[in-house]
Amino acid sequence: MNRPIKFMAWVKDEKRLLKVEEISWHNEEEHGEYLTFLLEDGGGREGDDNIDLYQFTGLLDKDGKEIYEGHKIRWNKREWVIEWNTLNAQWFMATHPDSKKGGWGFFKERMAKCGEIIGHIAATL
Repeated sequence: MNRPIKFMAWVKDEKRLLKVEEISWHNEEEHGEYLTFLLEDGGGREGDDNIDLYQFTGLLDKDGKEIYEGHKIRWNKREWVIEWNTLNAQWFMATHPDSKKGGWGFFKERMAKCGEIIGHIAATL
């Protein structure tokens, strides 16, 4: 599946989830290596200690909203968290943020189209 590469950022000190417009990597003699982020609110953020990034899955929910890693969705009368499965290199959904507890399954487009975003895991941390 081809998909645009997009991210959302959880800004920890502001407790806000914002779309990322631009990520820049800097390598300066004086300051060393660091990242800067331009977010949808028009503000720039420096450094990555205060930002958690979540990647776009390429899928939309039943209301046409973009589904990102960490989103909580309601599908089939249950709440699921969308995560990346490194072993199988694909998106999956878990009934618990720690997939060793509770159920899980691979997240497919047909599920996304029937699911509804109800929050994000970052907002509960």
